[in-house]
Amino acid sequence: MSGHLDIDLSIMSNDWEGALPEVASLAQRAARVTWASKKLEYAVEVSLVLSDDANVQRLNAEHRGRNRATNVLSFPMQERMEPDGPLHLGDIVLSYEMVAHEAARDRKSMDSHLSHLVVHGFLHLLGHGHSNELEAAEMEGIEIAIMSSLGYPNPYTAPMVWRSSKG
Repeated sequence: MSGHLDIDLSIMSNDWEGALPEVASLAQRAARVTWASKKLEYAVEVSLVLSDDANVQRLNAEHRGRNRATNVLSFPMQERMEPDGPLHLGDIVLSYEMVAHEAARDRKSMDSHLSHLVVHGFLHLLGHGHSNELEAAEMEGIEIAIMSSLGYPNPYTAPMVWRSSKG
């Protein structure tokens, strides 16, 4: 049993719901399963923003000095917004165009890729990183386990694409 998780979900791009009508429940489920996997006994909150390339590019340039869009940004806070309130872990922001492009390019379902990036972003809020091979391997192992518990395949293996032997 883990502590309570409040999710402040904002959908800033209509493309999300147009392409994936159940996007809100999918994103929240991925966040909840990630939090539950940590088995921590305190109340937390996160902000989850489903946005677009333009907003993510602006945030990436402003906060990371990289003037380009990316799939997911995490902004860890680890602060209480109110004295007796839950610990605000931080914000996770996803770009619709980037997520859709990567899902198509990698032949992954949009729901699987969205869920993976929510898990990935949430783990960053919890202090996980991938700045070296050891950290990356540890984080990927956690992501694979969480994705499996969500019913998805390993996000780090290419999907098997059937090819005809006839050429």
